[in-house]
Amino acid sequence: MHVDPGADHDITTVFNPIEQPVEAARFYHENGYMVARGLIPEETCAKTLNAFQSHIKPFDGRLMRQTTSRPERHNISEQGLITNPMLDVHETCRGVFPEFYDAATEVLLHRNIVDTLTELFQDDPLMVQTMYFESSRGTDPHMDTHFIDSTKFGQLAGVWIALEDIGEEAGRFSVYPKSHRIYDETLFDAETREIAEAYEAHQVATIRGYQIEGKSFSLTSVTKARRLFNKLIKASGLQAYHPPLKAGDVVFFSSYCMHGSAKPKYEGGGSRNSLTAHWVGKSNGYTRCRVLPGLPLKLEQVRGAWVQVHDREPASPA
Repeated sequence: MHVDPGADHDITTVFNPIEQPVEAARFYHENGYMVARGLIPEETCAKTLNAFQSHIKPFDGRLMRQTTSRPERHNISEQGLITNPMLDVHETCRGVFPEFYDAATEVLLHRNIVDTLTELFQDDPLMVQTMYFESSRGTDPHMDTHFIDSTKFGQLAGVWIALEDIGEEAGRFSVYPKSHRIYDETLFDAETREIAEAYEAHQVATIRGYQIEGKSFSLTSVTKARRLFNKLIKASGLQAYHPPLKAGDVVFFSSYCMHGSAKPKYEGGGSRNSLTAHWVGKSNGYTRCRVLPGLPLKLEQVRGAWVQVHDREPASPA
């Protein structure tokens, strides 16, 4: 069965979840994502962007990286953009880059984001992971649940925040509407659900292998995952949506929602300064690679919101 996203909603719909909390939450739960236009004030985004350019960009030391979970120096493209995104900036930059930390947490923990997540979760939100991207080389479509999730699978929410207007040449963020319901027999036929099960089994085993069990990264496994994903997309009829985003726009998406980012239009593309965070309901906790029980919670409150502390290695000049 092929999904027709236009049958009961317009994928270009955007919300002000502060003024439309019920409507925004309904759209999110039905479609797996929701775009909130102008949720963060532009001046708040600009302050974070300026702090990044002033304090992070010139830094010649090591910072925790999203792609490797290790502290590394900047990888700089020919266009002068950092290509290895930062990991857990809410923790690793505290005390080392106070101006950037203050600005970034003002965005990440903005009341508008916390209030929106409270409505989506019907629970106190808990931020468990953050990232900062200056540029992108493109990200394969994936589901966050295979990497990180709430202990109630599917109830983690990703939050993607544009700090500047994101042009097509930079590689836009993408979602697959209704993909979070891939096992819903009212939407997808048995063949599609079987392919989804094979894709999920492969992904969980592979990611668990190199993230938890210490196995070597395998290009063969990546190739197989891409093949299974493409087979799933063909069988399901799902299509990627690349929402045009301006500074202050926010995309909320379910951990079951397939998402990624388009490759830049040309080598290096343009900048796409953005912050990303993963949140769960505080009463649930979170897990990696679907290993239960969940990870132990070490919590603190920052700007009135709950944050998980990982004891990450802070930025180091060495």
